[in-house]
Amino acid sequence: MRNLDHFNVYSWVREDKALSKPIETGWVHKAKGDEVRSRLLAKDLKIASDRDDVFAATPTPIGLRILLAIAMAEKLDVSIGDFSVAFMHADISDENVFCRPPEPWRSRCPGWVWKMNKAMNGLRKAP
Repeated sequence: MRNLDHFNVYSWVREDKALSKPIETGWVHKAKGDEVRSRLLAKDLKIASDRDDVFAATPTPIGLRILLAIAMAEKLDVSIGDFSVAFMHADISDENVFCRPPEPWRSRCPGWVWKMNKAMNGLRKAP
């Protein structure tokens, strides 16, 4: 949550002022060694198979194999990297994206939603 605040990802607005239906959010927890890492995702899941505006943050295994095969054939170097807050740097092209905050913020601030200023994992508007 610190990163969401630090990068000005959202601002609070009254739900009745939201210009579109708010998107639900939820926590995803993953065990890494002795610790559990959590991240907040927007549940913008209305995805059809014919959509071309859906972004994938991670390449598929077959896509990665193809990339590596091409790089090997062309004698190219391949580097990998991970940006843990990459989405939070990207502006959203649509100014009418609203999300319901996760618990416990939702119950502490009933009637309020987040107006998204930046992208967040799980949004279809994310790069």
